[in-house]
Amino acid sequence: MSDNLNQAMIVWGTIVVLVFPCVTIALEEVVTRLQRKASPLVNPIIQVRNFVMPLVALLIVVVEILQLPVVHPIAKTLATLLGLASIVVLLNFLGVVCVDNAPLYSWQIRIPNLLFQCARLFVILCVSGYVASTVWNVDLGKVAQALGVGSLVIALALQDTLSNLVSGFLLIFEAPFKVGDYLRIGDIEGEVIELNWRAVRVMTGNKDVVIIPNGVLAKGSIYNYTLLNSVHGQSVVLRFSYEDAPNRVRSVLLDVASETEGIEPDPAPSVRTISYDDFSISYELKYYVRDFTKKGGYRNKLMTRIYYAVRRKGLTMPLPISLQYNIDRDFVPPDQQPTAIAQRLKSLPYFHALREETIDRVAEQVAVEYYGAEENVVEAGELDEAFYVILSGQVKLIYEGDGEEDTFEVTHLKKGDFFGEMVLLPTEASLVTVAVVEDLRAISLPMALLASLIQRNPRFAQDLNGLLSERRRTLDFMLDYRTRTSKRLLAAELKFAVAQDFSDSGLDDDGDDEE
Repeated sequence: MSDNLNQAMIVWGTIVVLVFPCVTIALEEVVTRLQRKASPLVNPIIQVRNFVMPLVALLIVVVEILQLPVVHPIAKTLATLLGLASIVVLLNFLGVVCVDNAPLYSWQIRIPNLLFQCARLFVILCVSGYVASTVWNVDLGKVAQALGVGSLVIALALQDTLSNLVSGFLLIFEAPFKVGDYLRIGDIEGEVIELNWRAVRVMTGNKDVVIIPNGVLAKGSIYNYTLLNSVHGQSVVLRFSYEDAPNRVRSVLLDVASETEGIEPDPAPSVRTISYDDFSISYELKYYVRDFTKKGGYRNKLMTRIYYAVRRKGLTMPLPISLQYNIDRDFVPPDQQPTAIAQRLKSLPYFHALREETIDRVAEQVAVEYYGAEENVVEAGELDEAFYVILSGQVKLIYEGDGEEDTFEVTHLKKGDFFGEMVLLPTEASLVTVAVVEDLRAISLPMALLASLIQRNPRFAQDLNGLLSERRRTLDFMLDYRTRTSKRLLAAELKFAVAQDFSDSGLDDDGDDEE
């Protein structure tokens, strides 16, 4: 008996003296490698090395080597601490393996937060129950019986809480939404950021967090904007005068919607006539967006562009009928009167070749058009429809190459400058896109009018041809400059790469080995 005891002590002593240090060193190496990879498994392994391993070693020394009985207070204390350390490690490991958002690693599992909390509770109860029954000899059957008697009282006292808990499980299994979805629940609209055992947290567009109990969700209607299809429809009601033909209004609104960033081409926008009111006709513009978070921004761009398009096309949006207005149909704003336009054209050097009488006649046939910021007046690759003279605002000319790297800004134009010069060459498309930087007000000379002026005034034609040549030379210079710059950058990158290869190979510039 004594020999067997001594042999067991030798075996356990060997394990404590040799095996445990080797395991600790191995864990240290594992930690170092995981830290280099920034792995989330580092913390659980460090806790195993710093807490679980020492407690296991001490428990072996006390029980197997010093032969203290398992009922001794020291042994019970060490076993209890080992149980607590195991709970901490398991919870930490569970938190690393189970995530409620998109997994970063293939071994991670995505589960709802409510199930994650239940798994944590399960781990705590299992380990605590094992320690209580095996170390402290607690009769778990009597504990369960006592809890069963008191559970009725607890259930009555926590009726609402249990209802939220059960509703939370039903929401998880039915999965009407997930974290990241956009919902409307009653008057609340926002993004789901968390689903737990009691409630759902929703962040509204104002960045406010609203906590909705699961029981309320189970009883109400839930609008999910992103569950099956991320495309979301919106509508705008607009009113126009009876003087504006419905087909013309519909055409203008559809053109604006199709050119607005963020509005989907499929399903295509649509316009329908809603009603004939006392002083206006109501129209509904229906359009679709894919990014629900930006629907407010898309709506703002659309409404802004509608304003400028309405002014350009001469449509009328009646004002509230509670006010009285005397509307003169023949009224023309001061900046659009022929005398003001003629005076502005006479001040431009490239119109000096025309006689004043000719400019006065031209001023009666042109229009002043309005464009908002971020609108494109001219698109690259399309034919210019008019020649524009800037009265106020600012635009930029953008050359669009084959790729994003080949697209660049040519220049900015402001008051007194012109664009749309490719209208002089009716068969050639525009080389640049003209994008509005600041709200634009420009005189628009139609192609037919400009062609008539060129035919009757050779000098004017010569001046415009010089302007066209100068604009073309500017564009060619920019293209050549970017080409030469790209070549220099490529040469510099190549030189740096060669130098880096020399450095990595351990050779200096002369080809000798570095000491």
